[in-house]
Amino acid sequence: MRDQLVVTGDAMVDAYLALARFVRCPQRSLEAAEEVLTEAQQFDRKHNGCYGTAEDRQRAEKRYDEAKQALDLARDAEDKAAGEARQASPRLFDLAEDEVTGLWEDFYGPSGAAYDRSKDDMPDDDTPWCALEPGTMVQIRYLTTGQVVTWQFVELGEPHPDNGALRIARYVERSRWRATPALVELAVDPEAPVGLHARSKYMTIAHP
Repeated sequence: MRDQLVVTGDAMVDAYLALARFVRCPQRSLEAAEEVLTEAQQFDRKHNGCYGTAEDRQRAEKRYDEAKQALDLARDAEDKAAGEARQASPRLFDLAEDEVTGLWEDFYGPSGAAYDRSKDDMPDDDTPWCALEPGTMVQIRYLTTGQVVTWQFVELGEPHPDNGALRIARYVERSRWRATPALVELAVDPEAPVGLHARSKYMTIAHP
């Protein structure tokens, strides 16, 4: 499941969604720190015995403790926001909770070239970015909120400065959540489907 619930319009529920998405950052940091710590402990035991005091291990332990503390703080903030959101709007909170569950399934799910796209919420239209012409309209509907977002394609511009395989796609985004249309710049693989970025199964492309 991808990010389908973009915004609900309820300040409390949207704050909960933002915090829930943020928690993935300290979670990644903790898992990275745990991996480094495990390697450092194994190296220390091998070279210094069970009671080794290698500096690398000590640094890894400190980094792990700091990452664990940061995650605990983020989780506490998320739990508090969840309680406030549930009280403010139970119906919207249920939608948000389903979205957060999907985010974590995606977080721990497979990724990369071997990922089975058929299990994801991908649209049926596989049109790649390189096939879009200026003026092409991409309409995306998010099932959970009924929100409709429209992208008016402008161009597939210059290569990304840090990755020549990517290009800068530009389009004007319109939705009822935006006061005015906004020009969006997005680094994309020219051969990749537009639907990878739509994050909804309900997408249509109208060529000029």
